[in-house]
Amino acid sequence: MFNWGKSRVSLLLIIAFLSLMQSCAIFESPESKLSSSPGNLLITQYKAYKHLSNEQIKAFIPQSRVFEGTRLLALQNIDITNHLIAHLSVSKNPDTFKDYLHNQATEKRATIVGLAMGLFPLEKFTILRQVNTEEFSEDFKSAFKLTKLDPKLFLLEKTSPVANIEIVPLIHSATVRLQGIKASKAIKIDFRPLHSDEWRRGYPLRHDPVSGSYSTSLVNLDANSSYEVRFHFELSDTFSNKKSNKIPNKIPAISSFKTRATQIHVKPKNTILLSDIYEGGDLDLSQVTFKREEGEWIKIIGDVPVIANEQADAALFLGSQSHIILKNITVKGGKRYGISANEAHHIWIDGCDISDFGREASVVIKGQSYASTKDDKPINYDAGIFLIKSGVVTIENCKIHSPRVAANHWGHGHPRGASAMLISANHPDKKLQGQYIIRNNHFYGAPDQRFNDVIETRANVRPLGGFIRDSAIYGNLLEYANDDLLELDGSQANILVYDNVLRQGYCGISLAPNMRGPNFIFNNSIVDLGDERGSHWAAFKMGGLFSAPAGQSHIFQNYIDVNSNGIATGGIRGDSTFWVNTKHNIFVLNHFRSSKRGYAIFDRSEFSLNEYMQDLVINHKSKKRMYFSESLESREVPLGINNAMLANEEDTNPKILKIEKQELIPNFSERALIKSPLKNSEQKDIQKLLVGAYQAQKEN
Repeated sequence: MFNWGKSRVSLLLIIAFLSLMQSCAIFESPESKLSSSPGNLLITQYKAYKHLSNEQIKAFIPQSRVFEGTRLLALQNIDITNHLIAHLSVSKNPDTFKDYLHNQATEKRATIVGLAMGLFPLEKFTILRQVNTEEFSEDFKSAFKLTKLDPKLFLLEKTSPVANIEIVPLIHSATVRLQGIKASKAIKIDFRPLHSDEWRRGYPLRHDPVSGSYSTSLVNLDANSSYEVRFHFELSDTFSNKKSNKIPNKIPAISSFKTRATQIHVKPKNTILLSDIYEGGDLDLSQVTFKREEGEWIKIIGDVPVIANEQADAALFLGSQSHIILKNITVKGGKRYGISANEAHHIWIDGCDISDFGREASVVIKGQSYASTKDDKPINYDAGIFLIKSGVVTIENCKIHSPRVAANHWGHGHPRGASAMLISANHPDKKLQGQYIIRNNHFYGAPDQRFNDVIETRANVRPLGGFIRDSAIYGNLLEYANDDLLELDGSQANILVYDNVLRQGYCGISLAPNMRGPNFIFNNSIVDLGDERGSHWAAFKMGGLFSAPAGQSHIFQNYIDVNSNGIATGGIRGDSTFWVNTKHNIFVLNHFRSSKRGYAIFDRSEFSLNEYMQDLVINHKSKKRMYFSESLESREVPLGINNAMLANEEDTNPKILKIEKQELIPNFSERALIKSPLKNSEQKDIQKLLVGAYQAQKEN
């Protein structure tokens, strides 16, 4: 929907400023490149001047690839642009856009649709849901051509027009998603264990502009346990001041769910020793027919190693099997992959050791490895585990290491090479997409034999790229990459990343782009960044909010100790804008270079909905708490003085924050101490072992 909530305050301030200047009739271009969507900025201009000029359009629609088509369209159709902005400055309800379009001349409709989608990047999905009808089908298609927008970015998810609830439980968490709710100002949630009298407050539901749904994640849940949830609605009557706390139809007063168990019960007859079905070379389980009832699990226990022959693409291939557990299997080899599958689901890989996979380099050209002199592309997308178009997967207690080829560093171009794990979660059945649990693993390269990304995603800038939805990555040690240690790029609807230690990569966690949110990144420790050259960029890489819309990232209670940046942009198609909410992070920075490095937040665009709250920032080099805004140059801001205090004021390497009770994050700040997932024997080389350690009370 058109965002007339938080952005209203900043817009009013701009309007007030412009009103003071109005008598002078002087137009000045903004210092800020992009503090809100271009449409909102143009509405502000229109309210002040009652007309938009070419100069204003040029100034407020950025000169970037993202808005290239929109900018040209607006300049070529100045009267249509003025009429559209005039309408939207009065009618703040996006659901009326269809009526507005219906009353316009047929030959103008495609231009109007294109302008509306381009000027309001976060609201384009509401617009598309209205005009993606038979009446406007040709206008819909033409609008993409006029604005040069990629229609693949805006594949609409079919959502129910009737209010309904979806709960997707994992082992220690659950997604709660509401659909068919219109113009909700706030939706709060409580939850409790079944039969308990004590309700606990969850994190409020967040709006997903792509699907129009509202969702949140419940965390810190017990495994194999039943819970109840209830909602508190504050519904707006369109965008008027009328409010209602009435629960929408079809939403029950209380809903229940049960978290998954930590292990699967398997009947004795369905437990198989690997030696009973394996005779050497690669193992193709797609050709094995297991005798079982529908839905029963098969467990294969590794009493011998799988050692692939030289020609097999995968040492162990699952095909499209389902309900398979691989337990304690050592896998070596695989020309491309250690373990692979295609359109599989309900796969559980536990305690496996995977190594020596991927193609070997026969020639190195300009620092990049090629499997053959005849190849026109370097070695890339080989992986220890690659489950193609597969979902509902658990991978735990595994080690993935020692790929055959080392990835190149950025000095030789974009890193290419093997990854420990390659994610392709877009199963053909929508119900089986996503739902990955990756926990308590150690995925590692070596200082001179690094992965491209340790965990890498496919289809980064597509609606069904990455983990897609409802997944959790926690308790892992990820180390030694020449690019990202963890890549989430793509759809990130309720992706949880917590309790991990990440070290020795060019970037820690990549969220560029977040095509659908919300995601929650919390209680992680990102330390000692650096590729094989010692170069590094950021603990969190973000960007692409408008070019690959449009998800919000929540970054809570992480411990960052790096020589580069905390949160920094990584441009996607020329778009450095990101949408983030941070709170109670510790940023310890050990370097400062005013142009690019040494900032807690390196934010080029200053998107107006970004929130940076009560983060503690210490830079040992600059001795300042700073973040970067290109428009305002670097400036010192009080990130970390609002109730975020050191437990020990003399501590120069803090791992503990003292947080006031009222500032605790509902549900996320429940644990007093988050421990490292590493075993004692693995802790020697890591100085910072606590993951977002907090002194906090458990009650909300």
